[in-house]
Amino acid sequence: MARDLLLEVGSEEIPASFILPALEDLKRVLTERMAAARLKHGEVRTFGTPRRLAVLVKDIADSGEDVTSEKLGPSAKAAFDKEGKPTVAATKFVLCQADWFKRYEAGLLEAYRANVWPLGADFEPHWCLVLSLDTRLAAIV
Repeated sequence: MARDLLLEVGSEEIPASFILPALEDLKRVLTERMAAARLKHGEVRTFGTPRRLAVLVKDIADSGEDVTSEKLGPSAKAAFDKEGKPTVAATKFVLCQADWFKRYEAGLLEAYRANVWPLGADFEPHWCLVLSLDTRLAAIV
C-alpha cells in the first residue's frame, strides 16, 4: 500500500540564500536513496522556511521491489581439481553466499530440505543449499 512521506528538518535560522540549495540537495539525496532501495514513489516536493526544510514524497511504496540476480561462480576448471574435488575457489564461492541465504533461510530450508547440508566451522555455522545439476558441489559440504 502506497503512502505519503513527509520529512521535516528543524534548525536554527537558515540564511535565505542557503534555503533553495539545501532543499535541492535534500530532494536529490532522498530521491537517490529511494532509488537505491528500489522504492517506487510519486511526486517529490520541497518546502522551506528559515527554520524548517521539508520534503513531501507522494505514494511511496511500503517496501522495495524484489530483485532477482544470478551469481557467476568460478569456471568448472577452476572450481574442481583433476580428481573432481572442489577447490578453494568453489568452497569460497559457496560460503560467500551466506548473507543472501540468511534472508531466506527458513523458507529455503523447508522447501529444499533434502538438498541442504549443515556446514560446521569454528567461527560461525553455515548452511549450504546446492541446487546445481553438478553433484560434485555436494562434496564441498
